[in-house]
Amino acid sequence: MIRSAILVVAACALLAACGSKRGEEVRKGTLLERVGNNDGIVSVVADFSKRLPAHDVLKAKFSGVDMAAFKANLANELCVQVGGNCRRDASMLKARGLSQEQYDEFVELFVESMNVVKLPSKEQNDLIDALYALRKKHSGAKTAKAEPGK
Repeated sequence: MIRSAILVVAACALLAACGSKRGEEVRKGTLLERVGNNDGIVSVVADFSKRLPAHDVLKAKFSGVDMAAFKANLANELCVQVGGNCRRDASMLKARGLSQEQYDEFVELFVESMNVVKLPSKEQNDLIDALYALRKKHSGAKTAKAEPGK
């Protein structure tokens, strides 16, 4: 668990440090607009959903899950979480019962997908915040995450 927390903190610090890269476009608007609206979220979630069943730590928790439904629900939950006007479905994350360590792995895998679709670091940090807010909302528990970009 400590290893995962350290990796998340390191990833967040790296993302924050890269945020001031020269030439990186500064995007304005809501987070949803900055990530490319719902299409941007769907792109990240689509890549993430392909990686999830093969992930050593998470595959057991997601075996037997209808990945098409999971992908749609996660995209909708993130869209709502970042202020979009998306439909709210039952949470697929709540039903999974992920431990804090597993959720940290979940976020690390999501960061890999954000990198694949070349989401800028500021938007990555903000989506990480949204993922941890979803965790808090669904579990009612405090999370051990570091504040990305701070």
